Amino acid sequence: MEVDTTGVSLDEIQAGAPVRQFRKIEYGLYQETDGRYWLGRKVGNAASYERLTGPLNAPADSGLVFIYYDQNGGVTADPTQVGMVDIVIRGESYGKAPQRRELGPAAVEDTLTVRVSVRG
Repeated sequence: MEVDTTGVSLDEIQAGAPVRQFRKIEYGLYQETDGRYWLGRKVGNAASYERLTGPLNAPADSGLVFIYYDQNGGVTADPTQVGMVDIVIRGESYGKAPQRRELGPAAVEDTLTVRVSVRG
């Protein structure tokens, strides 16, 4: 690990002090060559997404949605006021699943919602 000590007095750091390391991670909905959408992530300066899960609904069908709330539970667009985040993933089966005989096989859809509280 390389540490940038510019502007830091190393005399002020005690032996055994905790070291915190951060890296940029970007999550997003991206489209593969087969036309399906997937949840992916880019770590650091990566040029392309790494597939995490899917297939998900297209952006127009809300395949991936982030809803940001302030500490009082109101929806906010101000990054400095975010206290909670709802992450909504709407997925569809990769293949067709059996349905009632008169309808024939069809893709199956499901929704997962997770609420995360922001710390700090």
